[in-house]
Amino acid sequence: MQRLDRMFLARLLAIFVLILTVVALSAVLSQAARLTDEVLRAGIALDEFGALILLLAPKMIELVTPLAFGIAVILACVQRNETGTTLLLRAAGRPARTDAMLIAGGSLAVGLGLFVYASLLVPLNQSQYRQTFALVKQQGIEQLSLPVGTAVSMAPGLSLRVEKQAASGVFEGVTVVDLRRPDARVMLRADRAELRPIASDSQQLLLRLINAEVIHTDSNGQTALLSFASTDLPLTLSRGAGRDDDPSEVLPTSGDRLQRADTRSSTALLQQISALGPSTRQVVSTPDRLAATVELTRRCAAALSVIGFGLFAGWLLLSRRPDGRGQTLPATGLLVFLIVYLMIQTALLSASGFNVVTGALVLAIALSPPILFPIGLALLRLAFRVHATPASRARS
Repeated sequence: MQRLDRMFLARLLAIFVLILTVVALSAVLSQAARLTDEVLRAGIALDEFGALILLLAPKMIELVTPLAFGIAVILACVQRNETGTTLLLRAAGRPARTDAMLIAGGSLAVGLGLFVYASLLVPLNQSQYRQTFALVKQQGIEQLSLPVGTAVSMAPGLSLRVEKQAASGVFEGVTVVDLRRPDARVMLRADRAELRPIASDSQQLLLRLINAEVIHTDSNGQTALLSFASTDLPLTLSRGAGRDDDPSEVLPTSGDRLQRADTRSSTALLQQISALGPSTRQVVSTPDRLAATVELTRRCAAALSVIGFGLFAGWLLLSRRPDGRGQTLPATGLLVFLIVYLMIQTALLSASGFNVVTGALVLAIALSPPILFPIGLALLRLAFRVHATPASRARS
């Protein structure tokens, strides 16, 4: 490899790392702003919140790598043209395909590295992130406060009233009125109550009543009284019950956490798609298989996008004999193409009704830039011809 090639690759890498850092930081801050209000209401410490934000970074780096690398290729090639290096190499007899192979090699290395990174490192990080996020959410439930002396609707026909809050999630003088049965009225009174998430299904809450009694009144006015030491009442708080949001949405279920596709390696996703888990008798549901298909397709498309667009942009910018001028138009056009190109893939992956045809279309679009090269080269030559004509007339 010639010294100029090593210098070009080093410059490309430096630009890529710089852009990746800036774009990933912007993405992390955007996600942090979205989570700040929701997470800080849980009352966690600042260092815990900082750790949660840092755990977002690896996933954001994965998502923005195709965009950052595409911009880096455009800037590196434009800079090489403007310094006259490309023109010098063409005058020395170096063919454009050599530069194209140089860009292709760098793109291939980054694309494969991105796929390995997304297949092995990001799933481990996402598992840790979701565990930390679930813990923070659980802290928010444990610190839930209810209005004292005011009836709170827990569900249609079910209301709760507390006289005193002794601690976070602990209440005294609790009365629960159940009017869900048209032929009877049930009232529960307890000296003490504890509110906590249900271990088996953390989307639901459990109200444990201690030293309580239940008063059952039927339609004839007959009353029955039953006392007990403790009992558990499953609840789902509606909006406005001490919080602005629905605590039923605070924590994903344990099964959901295990089934999150981005916490699995690509090998595990492929096994899940093939319904071949650790046991050959394992049955994988259709939604889980679909989620695994979408995630694996997204990883493959991201790697192919890096390779395809890198080759397309490098070959397009370095294929002609540049004079160091007129680089703004092709660079801007390629940047717009890159953004639209990635947005189309994201839209297809996010759309409902994802199937095999949609996945194949996403992968085909990811590989499309090299196929579109002749069209792009023709448009580029036309643009330069139009740009050069007024300048030629002015000189004459």
